[in-house]
Amino acid sequence: MFLVYFLFNYLANIERGKAIFYNPSGLGINSGYEIYSSKKDTLLEIGFTLNNFGFGLKKEKDLNNFLLAFGIPIDKKIYLGYRYKFIKELNKIEHLGSLTYRPMSYLSFSFNISTDKNFNLGIGLRPISERINLYFDYDKEFKYLMGTAIEIFDGLLINGEINKDKKINLGISFSFPHFKISSAYGEKKLKAIELNFSRERYPTIFKKPKKIIEVTLSGNYEEDYYEQSLFLKKREPRFYRLLKNLETILEKEDVFGIFLRLKDYNLSLTQYEELRELLLDFKKANKKIIVYADCYKNLKEYYLVSIADYIILNKGGMVDISGILLKKFYLKKLLQKLGIEAEVLAIGKYKSAKELYLRADMSEEDKEQLNEILDATYEKIKSEIISSRPALINLDSLIDNIGYFNEEKAKEFKLIDTVLFPKEIDKFLKSYTKVKKVKLEDYLKEKDVERCWFKKKKRIALVIAEGTIVEGKSGYDPTPIIGGKYIGSETMEDIFNRLEKDRSIKAVIFRVNSGGGQATASEIIASAVKKCNEKKPVIVSFGNVAASGGYFISSPAKKIFADYFTITGSIGIFSVKAVTRKFYDEKLGITFDYLKRGTMADATSDLRSYTEKEKEIFYEELEWWYNKFLEWVSEGRKLKKEHVDSIGQGRVWLGKKAKELGLVDEIGSLRKVIKEVKRELGIKKDEEIEIITYPKEEKKFLVAFPKVNIYDLLKARFLYLLPENIIIE
Repeated sequence: MFLVYFLFNYLANIERGKAIFYNPSGLGINSGYEIYSSKKDTLLEIGFTLNNFGFGLKKEKDLNNFLLAFGIPIDKKIYLGYRYKFIKELNKIEHLGSLTYRPMSYLSFSFNISTDKNFNLGIGLRPISERINLYFDYDKEFKYLMGTAIEIFDGLLINGEINKDKKINLGISFSFPHFKISSAYGEKKLKAIELNFSRERYPTIFKKPKKIIEVTLSGNYEEDYYEQSLFLKKREPRFYRLLKNLETILEKEDVFGIFLRLKDYNLSLTQYEELRELLLDFKKANKKIIVYADCYKNLKEYYLVSIADYIILNKGGMVDISGILLKKFYLKKLLQKLGIEAEVLAIGKYKSAKELYLRADMSEEDKEQLNEILDATYEKIKSEIISSRPALINLDSLIDNIGYFNEEKAKEFKLIDTVLFPKEIDKFLKSYTKVKKVKLEDYLKEKDVERCWFKKKKRIALVIAEGTIVEGKSGYDPTPIIGGKYIGSETMEDIFNRLEKDRSIKAVIFRVNSGGGQATASEIIASAVKKCNEKKPVIVSFGNVAASGGYFISSPAKKIFADYFTITGSIGIFSVKAVTRKFYDEKLGITFDYLKRGTMADATSDLRSYTEKEKEIFYEELEWWYNKFLEWVSEGRKLKKEHVDSIGQGRVWLGKKAKELGLVDEIGSLRKVIKEVKRELGIKKDEEIEIITYPKEEKKFLVAFPKVNIYDLLKARFLYLLPENIIIE
């Protein structure tokens, strides 16, 4: 029965507290915490909701009805609900099922049916905008009801309706942030009044108070983050989530600015670059940035915080801007001590991977390429700091002649603005900003009651590939030194094959942070990327490193974006074999003997070195694989093969230089790639999209991640791999 249908929420638009009594599927829409009460003549309704569940009491004349209801979203269009009602005086139980279907932003259907064979049908239309609503409700007993509701401005609604008896009712509703009052009039008198209290914020004319958001950087911000303990495994795109959360508050009018607290965290150089770019957008939006740390630990970190409006240092802290350092390690002497001989075959003048095993220091060729990277990185960081902190005088002199600054010197040379104990922070922020401080995680939990029925968003896939490329499934090995993350060819091939066939996915962003790996696995992934790109655009976003196999798997994409500081290229190949007979014999006292058929049956064995003939044979194989690499890049990047060879030879480049050479299309962050995808698809800049991340996020108990056998990688004959991690400190 309708009973009360003239307080703005007709069947097709009933949600939250009122849904307990009239349309339980509405509990699955805009779910939250709300207290609802309504009084009409001899009818009293009181209910409260806990997310998707509702509990209510309905007093009608001398009857007390106790209600329990819940509603769930099946997807973003369909909602199902159920209500249990117990009538105490009649000792009667009634069940009701309901459905709400919102296929479009301007159309809503609802249907109820109960065990007493009553049913309700409601249709809602928004012909012009979501502020103008037309309704038609039909009931077995009351036949029909037609009405309209118009939101004059945020929080003020007026409505009118006419029923089968041609009686007209009028109503008005006014919303405060967490309180709403509604009343209905008919036959020249007040007929009903309704009160609502909500934890979620109603649409209202009252603006949200300004606040400063506390953002704490803590832990590792890996592209594809793994965490595994004895009882729990967790996987999430942690760096993308950080960017997304900051992007969310950037667009909020009630955000005065951010208070960035730096704790024990890890970011790569390109992540600093991308985060700094985002903070620049905060400044362009006239939002304040205040940073605080116990100490500023290196020039990379200062490069990030230099953009802030106010830099605070803990008392007793220090600022380190002593420069940047690029270091590499070598295994030659270790292998010699162990009695292990490394036999390395490589193609590429600059393919320094072989030096890991054959040298104790950098070759001249390696110094040449790394000095170029270091010079460009150093100058870029310094120029950005100077542009952000013009009060700094002669930064080069500060770096070279002092480098390390205690709190007094840091303030004297204007590296910081003030020094405070942690307990003084809140008082300072209140005085400086005049607004309330809210933690990011608490702010993101705040919800508004949405008026939108259905918002269709274009769906974009974000595929993250981080780690070493191997055959088989992606996985994680927590073993120190030799462990890490692995990009499995089988996993990636399956993801791209599914995305190719998924019509709901309009484009794919491929985020790559990998120094490469097995040649065969790289080609399998590249083939899947190429096939997917033929059906829908695949646009690559490079992270900190996308070199060798990491570049190979990206080459067939429609476009490639790199950060300025991305290390890429390393188009080359090598093969390594460890001869361990002496190690087993002299160090462990283990000896081997064997029989064979076929002259080269033991060629790849670790018990002997290659013969000259075998070296020639395997080198020819290397040349074949190198040529394949050149062809893939040539075809994917539409470059002449000879040009690719000239800029290949195993040489690594910074993203900036890679653009000049044609290896990448644009210098830009992951956020810029998302904007480019929207442009490609003809989506407006301010239009929302839905980004689906792959591999899927996980949080499971007592289940281990697939474990990759590192020795399979070590035994691989041909590697598109930059094995050393070039770390700029």
